[in-house]
Amino acid sequence: MDEMEQHADSFKDHDVAFCTFGTTRKDAGSAEAFVKIDHGYTVKFGSLCKDHGVKHFHLLTSMGSNPNSWFLYPKTKGQNEEDIKEMDFARTTIWRPGLLGRGDKARLVEKLAKYVSSEMPVARLAHAMRLHAEHILENDESPKVEIFGNKEINAIAKE
Repeated sequence: MDEMEQHADSFKDHDVAFCTFGTTRKDAGSAEAFVKIDHGYTVKFGSLCKDHGVKHFHLLTSMGSNPNSWFLYPKTKGQNEEDIKEMDFARTTIWRPGLLGRGDKARLVEKLAKYVSSEMPVARLAHAMRLHAEHILENDESPKVEIFGNKEINAIAKE
């Protein structure tokens, strides 16, 4: 991923981009590495998309994203949202699911959390993202920036 700019030509002639970069502090190895992956790569990808004419940018963050949070994960996700919005794409859609169903890859905290909160299957989220992108290509009536949580994601996925 550090060589993303070497593939800049791959970003040409696309109307829509989906950014689903993300990791955990544990998987990244440190807070600094987490921010590099989760924020640095997201912003770099967004910038390359903007520079090459992408019109509709989809950004996956999470429920509770907040650039003013005291906690690293929601703060980083919130900063991603702000930085992408500042790039001023013709359309920006921010996806804020709650707990994502990761199947066998679920960590202990995620396994425990699903007893308190319902999880969003990744396939349902992906289906909603695709349907919404297709809808926007056919219908230019939606707002410049949209933010969807679990309720909206589930409704779109049922269309």
